[in-house]
Amino acid sequence: MIIGCNSSDPKPKDIGLNYFPIQKGLYHIYTVDEIRHVELTTEPETLSYELLTEVVDSFPDTNGEFTYVVHRSTRDNENSDWHFLDTWSTRVTKGEGIVSIENTPYVNLLFPIKTGTSCKYIGKVGSDNRENFSPVLVILKNICSVVDEIVRHIGINPAFINNILKRL
Repeated sequence: MIIGCNSSDPKPKDIGLNYFPIQKGLYHIYTVDEIRHVELTTEPETLSYELLTEVVDSFPDTNGEFTYVVHRSTRDNENSDWHFLDTWSTRVTKGEGIVSIENTPYVNLLFPIKTGTSCKYIGKVGSDNRENFSPVLVILKNICSVVDEIVRHIGINPAFINNILKRL
């Protein structure tokens, strides 16, 4: 008996999980330039450092999916020692990439990844309230609001801006 594949065999659907890579041992080092605005009347504080995110453990849940433990550490530069910052967790469900920050789960990515997918529902799990969006997405949404206002003010056709953004 010979077993093999032929063109009629269904191919697994790529839903874009490679955009949300997660496995034990995976780590990323980011060079961060952070500007903190404490009050509008004072000069902003500028910080530069490195941030390490490292998947240190994983465990299965009752649905057979895995939750991954992510340690975050910082250091001043590549010659400095790492200092533990905090622990996050992350998991991938059938339709979402979820990151928990201080025990609050945020949907960071929706699957399948496809052109034109809206991110308006990305935020705190179980909520569509704008105040519950992850901090990064709130900043992005605020930037988009400012750009929209500028576009309206100077009279640029929004379709023109959308075409430019699609090419990025």
